[in-house]
Amino acid sequence: MPNKTLQARLDRFIHTPQTELALILLILLSVILVIAEVTLDSQGQAYKLVYLTQELLTGIFIIELTIRYFAAKNKRHATHPRSDQDRDARTVLAALTIEKLHPGIYTCAQLLDGKNNVQLRVAGVEDVIVADELASHLMATSVRNWGSVDVLAELLTVQMGNQIYKIPLPQQWNGISFWNAAQWLKEELESILVAVERQTQRHRETLVNPPKNEQLLLGDRLVVIARHQPQIEKILQSKKP
Repeated sequence: MPNKTLQARLDRFIHTPQTELALILLILLSVILVIAEVTLDSQGQAYKLVYLTQELLTGIFIIELTIRYFAAKNKRHATHPRSDQDRDARTVLAALTIEKLHPGIYTCAQLLDGKNNVQLRVAGVEDVIVADELASHLMATSVRNWGSVDVLAELLTVQMGNQIYKIPLPQQWNGISFWNAAQWLKEELESILVAVERQTQRHRETLVNPPKNEQLLLGDRLVVIARHQPQIEKILQSKKP
């Protein structure tokens, strides 16, 4: 009984206007810090202060989400089912814990409400999927372009047909243009180059259908559509005199 009383008090606390306003302000602050981190010199004192503040905010978010999860833990047994916010709280809490334990690990999280995306991005989660948003985009694309669902369905499945692959840029291709790489991939491997993934200042940038003269750089990853995993290095080695 005392446990349920504590849960009820915590539930009222996290849903008060003051708490919600404080969380909004913290989220806005975290966005500002992300922008500052990109612009500041990574060796300067200001950068270190921003980094420490981000770590503090991440800790606050973890505490807030822990409280939210504890308050909602037994709601599935109640008359009212668990809300999307409470479900997202569990997802965000798990993702933040993983990032704190192993910051270098790749993390992908699915959310029901895109508003919780900021907390995950600040914590270093690489990819966030909002199912309802993707479904809406898919529906809108289908309306504008009839039959496009078939194309997307084939690309997203791993069981048949063409799929999306990411492959590292070969050292021999450093400095060549996007168009030259695309032509070679199509002629030699029947693959279509659609994007280039590039790391810039600790952040990932994906160039979808860049200009044909876009210069490829070491460290880039090529995003291609193919029926099988393209073996670029193997083909390049076989063509050496």
